[in-house]
Amino acid sequence: MQKLLALLQRFERERKPIEGGELIAAMVAEAGYKDSTARTYRSKILDSKVVFPGDDEGTVVVRHAIAMSGEAFAVMMSQTKPELSLGLDCETEVEWRDAMELLARHGIDRGYKLEASEREVFDQLIEKSREHVIDYTAFEN
Repeated sequence: MQKLLALLQRFERERKPIEGGELIAAMVAEAGYKDSTARTYRSKILDSKVVFPGDDEGTVVVRHAIAMSGEAFAVMMSQTKPELSLGLDCETEVEWRDAMELLARHGIDRGYKLEASEREVFDQLIEKSREHVIDYTAFEN
């Protein structure tokens, strides 16, 4: 598993699109997977988590692998899915904001969109945060 993570991190550091077939070939040659296993891992686990479509047809780019720990990568690659908390276990507003941003960026990466009816909830959050901002210009001379 560590070889695969290192391979993905290398591709991400190179910051260039790669052919999808090149990724599979590298998984076989460098990480030691069978071709069928590499294809299954890519389609069922890696795509839309660390492997995303490139600008040119047939190419992919790797993102988020560099920031991923070995433990987090192993959990992602696991066939058993961890319990999803959706930030409900956050104890501070900062933790909650981080969880919200992570979830939003995950949706953006996958091309998800919110419905217009869902905007009201987020508008309330934005308005609430504006209410708590102190206008320091009132204290200026």
